[in-house]
Formats: sequence, structure tokens, C-alpha cells
Amino acid sequence: SLKIDEELGDKKGISVSLNNIGNIYSYQGNHPEALKNYRASLKIREELGDKKGVSSSLNNIGNAYSDQGNYPEGLKNLLSSLKIMEELGDKKGNASTLNNIGGVYSIQGNYPEALKNFLASLKIREELGDKKGIASSLNNIGNVYTKTGKAEEGKKYIQRLTKRGFLSHCTNLLKLLV
Repeated sequence: SLKIDEELGDKKGISVSLNNIGNIYSYQGNHPEALKNYRASLKIREELGDKKGVSSSLNNIGNAYSDQGNYPEGLKNLLSSLKIMEELGDKKGNASTLNNIGGVYSIQGNYPEALKNFLASLKIREELGDKKGIASSLNNIGNVYTKTGKAEEGKKYIQRLTKRGFLSHCTNLLKLLV
């Protein structure tokens, strides 16, 4: 796909292909190669003035840095992505980015900030009716409450998951509560 896009001179297609290649490297755990492709995609998207694409690339770059343990750089990129999502009024992207930011704070043990971002993500996802996103947010909120010794509060989120039929998301929470 990348080769065809390059032959056609399709810059937007090239940026999408580079981003997708970055995703593949990321899934394989090869974060340096993922970052190389995400940055190349970002550069093209900035040249094209593709704000949504820029935000997506920044989100991916932030996640890649966070996956490597470089949380300050990860947060910097995620927060830049969030700002653009808010400017564009992209609620689904906003919720996803808030969830990613919450994840970074949670890994760092900054549970108040993690919870703030997960709750904001949940609110948007409920407004949108994003069932999969709601399940992810409920799971993350339950995990934070459980990790901070608030098991009863965590159980409330497990119950919300089970009431919605998201049993597969409960496995990790149930392990934490036992």
C-alpha cells in the first residue's frame, strides 16, 4: 500500500500507510521503528494541515513513548493530541486520548490523575453510547479503585460491567479483588 501511495504521489495515503506500519511495529513491541513511522506520518500530516491525522499520530507517538517507559514524553504527546481533539470537537477521539492519559498516570501510580481522566473518558463514552469504550473505562476505573484500597468502590464498577454484559473485561478486576 505504501509503495502504491508513493507511486501515485498520494501524500494522505502515504501518511495513513506509515501510521499503519507504525501500528504493526508497535504491536510487535518494536517501539523505535514504530516511532520512526509515526513521526514520518506526523510530518506529512502537518504539511497537509490534517489536524485529525496530526492528533492521531501524536496519540500513537505518546503511546509508543509510554510503552517504552518514557512517561513524560508520552504524556507530552498525548496532551498535545487531546488539545487538538478538543479543538476539533472529536468526542470519540477525545475519550480515547483521555483513557490513554489515564493509563499513563495509572502506571506511574498517580491514581488521582488517572481516575480524573478515566472518569472524563467514561462520561464522554456514555454520551456517545460507545459500548466497547464504556467497558474499557469502567474496567480502568475499577482497577484504580482496587489498587488504591477502595475495593468496594471497585466492585461497583465490576457490577456495572457485568450488568452491561462485559464479563470478559472483569477478569483482571476479579483477580485484584480476590
